[in-house]
Amino acid sequence: TDAQLCLCTRGESGGPAGDAGEIAATRLREARASARLLGIGAVLALDHADGALACDAPLVRDLARAIRERRPDTVLCPDPTMRFDPWYVNHPDHVAAGEGALRAVYPTARDAWSFPELDLPPHQVGRVLLSSPRAANVAVDISAELPAKIAALAEHRSQLDPDSARRLVTDEARRVGRLHGLPAAEEFYLVEVG
Repeated sequence: TDAQLCLCTRGESGGPAGDAGEIAATRLREARASARLLGIGAVLALDHADGALACDAPLVRDLARAIRERRPDTVLCPDPTMRFDPWYVNHPDHVAAGEGALRAVYPTARDAWSFPELDLPPHQVGRVLLSSPRAANVAVDISAELPAKIAALAEHRSQLDPDSARRLVTDEARRVGRLHGLPAAEEFYLVEVG
């Protein structure tokens, strides 16, 4: 599988205070290092402003372009319906990215008359996996991949403390695993687009 990563924003608003260009460059370096650890073959960085991402025509067009160029079988994106729960408020950029990805998958990337100026053949994605879903219909055993996930998260040093991330990810994977009779798991909502 040739996994690829698409970053919707420059990331200039996340991390320590400083020059926005330097922060964006640091965040991109971290994302690329993390992707390498996970065996992700390519990192596409879109140029939308961090902290102000909107599910608008420019975002949907950029994501549809990425889908038409790269022709994935599966798209993994945030669940845009997951705005909050009792212990978490989802970042608005994540909500917009999830909604934009879904709109790009259907109907935009598969319909030739949507953004014809892209001059790329349409592509129909077969399935979508929504991460951090409000309701899950699939659980995946990640016990073998958990060390790689933790190492990849640790590359994002400008955003999080690696030890805290390790504990949080491990505890959550084990909690979800217990729900499904697995040592460590992650939940998704799977949509077969067909």
